[in-house]
Amino acid sequence: AEVSKSGLFASKLNEGCVVLAINGHRVRSPRNALRMIKDGDGNISVMASDSPPLLGSYFSVIKKELKPGFSWKESPSDTVKDLGISFEHVDGLVRVRDIDNNGPFSLTTIEVGDICLSIDGVPLTSLNVAVRTLALASGTVSLLTFSQAQFWRNMVELTMDKKYTRYWESNSECSLFGENETYYPIKLVFDPITSLCITSPTIDCKIDLTNCNVIIKRVMDMLIGSIKVHLRPSLNDKNEESSRARSLSVSASGSMRNMSDVYKRALIKLEEMKESGRLTGKDYDDSKHALAAVAIQSTMK
Repeated sequence: AEVSKSGLFASKLNEGCVVLAINGHRVRSPRNALRMIKDGDGNISVMASDSPPLLGSYFSVIKKELKPGFSWKESPSDTVKDLGISFEHVDGLVRVRDIDNNGPFSLTTIEVGDICLSIDGVPLTSLNVAVRTLALASGTVSLLTFSQAQFWRNMVELTMDKKYTRYWESNSECSLFGENETYYPIKLVFDPITSLCITSPTIDCKIDLTNCNVIIKRVMDMLIGSIKVHLRPSLNDKNEESSRARSLSVSASGSMRNMSDVYKRALIKLEEMKESGRLTGKDYDDSKHALAAVAIQSTMK
């Protein structure tokens, strides 16, 4: 997004951020966004990231309703039937384990194996955080993910000689064919955990994977580092290298009302404190009611 310094969004939207939804509807294109703003009557609610996403990551937006009676605690890694998606936490990153073909995520570009970095701006530091955040989310929900499959394709195009013809047998396996038809193809295989590339079968070939794997290692370290930074207390949240999704509302007069996910984050924190035993059941209920009262008062201002 490009933000006018004198416009309605000047004080809340940052240039380069991603506009995800307007008035609860997913933004499909710049023209679509302009049309929704133009057709908006009264207040305009905009969901946008605080900053540009990490290179190679992208946002997906879905509509979701709360499911009464659903308890993710029994089996946090097996939620595909209830949430339409399931996750696993491997090597410091939350990854997509399975997707319901008839669920809301089947309509997005998210694939099994993608790395999920945040949900509604909440950094996914563990499997429980991922499942809890999605379970408590409702309405317009945003997910920031990194596609390993697309990353691998980009790496092959970037580092492999153009003389080879590429044939992708799967998202993680690519065969390289030389100009000679009798030439034995070189098969590249990408590890789903480390993302590193090897040749299979391991044969003596002229393909040098050093540059490819150095780049892959640096990108994976960057992704893991973007999550680890949230495991440490920060003195200044503005300095955290994350792309958080938030919502804001702009009235026709130009006044702006913050509608961020602070309330949702507070609820998640209460859940964590209750599970760890730092809050009794009564204290948890009292705190939850107090948060609800604050949220109601803020909407009336």
